[in-house]
Amino acid sequence: MLTQANWEEGKRRGGVELRNHFQQEKISVQYVKILDTREQHARFKMFHNYCNSEIIILYLIMNMIILIHFG
Repeated sequence: MLTQANWEEGKRRGGVELRNHFQQEKISVQYVKILDTREQHARFKMFHNYCNSEIIILYLIMNMIILIHFG
């Protein structure tokens, strides 16, 4: 399961730090307006409750590609 650490700090850095609780490792993910509102963050948290970490990383990458391409 991935959870976001330091919401406000991540927002200032332009990225998000995720923690994989199964492997106890931190994963830094850069994003482009994916988690820029608390509502979107809440949706992301709901989404990752049903998925494993690999799917979440793919979800973030797909959103980055879509936003960069069509943004």
